Amino acid sequence: MKRYLFILMMTLGSWAAYGQTTTTTKSEKTGFYVHETDTEYLLKANFSSERSKRFLEVLKAHLGNPAQTNDKTTFWEGTNYSASFTKQSFKASFDKEKASPKQLTSFKKLTAELQAALEQAKTPTPPPTAQ
Repeated sequence: MKRYLFILMMTLGSWAAYGQTTTTTKSEKTGFYVHETDTEYLLKANFSSERSKRFLEVLKAHLGNPAQTNDKTTFWEGTNYSASFTKQSFKASFDKEKASPKQLTSFKKLTAELQAALEQAKTPTPPPTAQ
């Protein structure tokens, strides 16, 4: 029993290291993970396909046009980062050893804007009132 408890605690501890933020509703599951060390900054997100368009718009605004696109995945690559996007997920890795402090600040701003893009779907339009 102690062994299973230890494994469970280690699993939970590894998730906590990513700064996990997960929101679950009846129809979708959204997660956003950030892990930062002295040498790297990692992002990972899962979201519904309804939110992917807004998420992609934020990525293009910060990272520019993708380096490569295929049927399922869009890729960006720079001297200090790489990123991949699908309709329901995103992963990015930022090398802090190759980047300037200004570039790291910009990547952290991207993180905040991506989180905001996932927080709330477009406000629903109220139904017209009957006259």
